[in-house]
Amino acid sequence: MPSRLRVVDADLMEAKRRLRARSARLRRRIDRRVTILRHERTRLAAWQTYVRRFPLGAMAAALGLGMTFSAGLSPRRLPRWLGTSLVGAAISAMRQGVWRDVMKLWENAESRGVEPGPREPDHTTGR
Repeated sequence: MPSRLRVVDADLMEAKRRLRARSARLRRRIDRRVTILRHERTRLAAWQTYVRRFPLGAMAAALGLGMTFSAGLSPRRLPRWLGTSLVGAAISAMRQGVWRDVMKLWENAESRGVEPGPREPDHTTGR
């Protein structure tokens, strides 16, 4: 006949094993999400992303910046005005695309959210 102490020890060891397994699953899930978010953050912060997605906007912005800076050397105001207008138009056109990217990332993160699973009993309090 097993002693009561050994049965309690076995139950406690099993509870510890389940808790460690659950903690390991949660750590792996969090690690995957952090890795995905780091990749998305890097992609969204890279200028190459926006040049690929908005090639005309990037060209217009580059042309506008070039005109604006070169107008600093010129006494005429028209090239400066034209350059700043081009930059402003390019940025406002790209802003909508960037906003869509951020919203898509947010929606994807929410869809991969943690669904509350069945609650495991708390063996320390008996609930």
